[in-house]
Amino acid sequence: MGASERRCLVPGAGKRFKDCAACPQMVVVPAGSFTMGSPPEEPERAAEREDQVRVTIARPFAIGAFAVTRGEF
Repeated sequence: MGASERRCLVPGAGKRFKDCAACPQMVVVPAGSFTMGSPPEEPERAAEREDQVRVTIARPFAIGAFAVTRGEF
């Protein structure tokens, strides 16, 4: 999006955007809660490292849609 452009993005809709032509593609992560980690009955689970944890995202935020390469950094 350019400085003069305004757009409303729905968190969680998966719509990507860019702030400028050379900027990375971004996506909005919605606010909410989820369980991170493997359940105890999952096959090949490494029990000592994979406890389940409840994660809460208080406010939506934007994050890069792809990993940043060394050249991009």
